[in-house]
Amino acid sequence: ANPVVEVMASVVLPYEAPLAYGCLSIVILVIVWKTVGLAWLPGWDEIFGGPEAQYPRLADPTGHWELLYLLMYGFFGLAAQWCSLRITRYRTVAVEARVIGLFHATLAVHHCLWFARPGLHGRLDIASLPPRAAPCFAISGLWTGLHALRLLGPSSVEAVVRRKTVLDAASFLTFISVFYFWPTNLVGFRRRHWEGPIWELNGAAVVAALVADLVTAGP
Repeated sequence: ANPVVEVMASVVLPYEAPLAYGCLSIVILVIVWKTVGLAWLPGWDEIFGGPEAQYPRLADPTGHWELLYLLMYGFFGLAAQWCSLRITRYRTVAVEARVIGLFHATLAVHHCLWFARPGLHGRLDIASLPPRAAPCFAISGLWTGLHALRLLGPSSVEAVVRRKTVLDAASFLTFISVFYFWPTNLVGFRRRHWEGPIWELNGAAVVAALVADLVTAGP
């Protein structure tokens, strides 16, 4: 047995269920946000609201990006996280693994296009991100896609559990910035000079999780 692989498994797998439920909660939050809205939630608009928002967004005059995000992050994400929970609870992987793999591969293509076509694809304003954060997000998009493709082919139950747990971890880590921004906005503690490093940590953490898993992956 590879001791490095065993250490990685001991770090990741105990969080399989919490990550599955946590990511499902995030998906439900996204669906509420993209349908009824979250402007009523104190501190939320400071993250996504206007020109001074902490998450830099481009205009969407036609609303088609918002619709795409609802379908992709919301309803497709709900299907993927439901499958993740089914794997956690029942260890059924035949269909579930492919749904999760297709979902994350779709997100990876979308995220890579952010950087291939800055200002033309999606609503994220790449130019406003800290210089060291943008490459991390580009790498994480590519690496997530490669990782997701491994779920589309035949795999053992153990391999599927490991891969989907790491993908859940990557999804959860993409919300590091929100987990910091929202509580500090809520208590009126916004510090703009901290927002750049938080974005950099956000991108680097996702890359680190995926690289660590790929480097220590067993057969």
